[in-house]
Amino acid sequence: MTLAPRALLVHRRTELVELVERHGTRGQAAFFLETRGRRIEDVAARHEAVQAAITAVTSAIPAGWRRGTIERADLPRFSFAPGDIVIAVGQDGLVANIAKYLDGQIVIGINPEPTINPASWSPTFPNPRRPSLPPPQTPAPAITPSRAPWSRRSPTTASSWPR
Repeated sequence: MTLAPRALLVHRRTELVELVERHGTRGQAAFFLETRGRRIEDVAARHEAVQAAITAVTSAIPAGWRRGTIERADLPRFSFAPGDIVIAVGQDGLVANIAKYLDGQIVIGINPEPTINPASWSPTFPNPRRPSLPPPQTPAPAITPSRAPWSRRSPTTASSWPR
């Protein structure tokens, strides 16, 4: 008997959650933002967009699959299995951060705020009215050794780093 695949949704806490945690109440968070020329409504709208993306991704995972949710802060303590499918809901930096903890697992990046976070790694979550992803952008030109933007150097090993 084989286990069903495990889908792991990784996200980071939203700014609204962090503000309320830091200031105690939503009202205090609103006051703090107002003193800095910002509005709680904007922060709440971003929070709702992220929550909507998390809900949509969670509902898109097949019912028979195992599931898990991980906050970004818990990544260093989490043990990924070889067959895990990792779904990152957030900015491109989250995808890059997750990658350093993986060893061959599949990563799917979802950008819940395409108007705020320009995505180069994470595609925007598909619009339910348009089920396909947008067409890929023009492919980058192939980098050959003669056109490489870096110089040839010997590989660096951990022992060659200054201590």
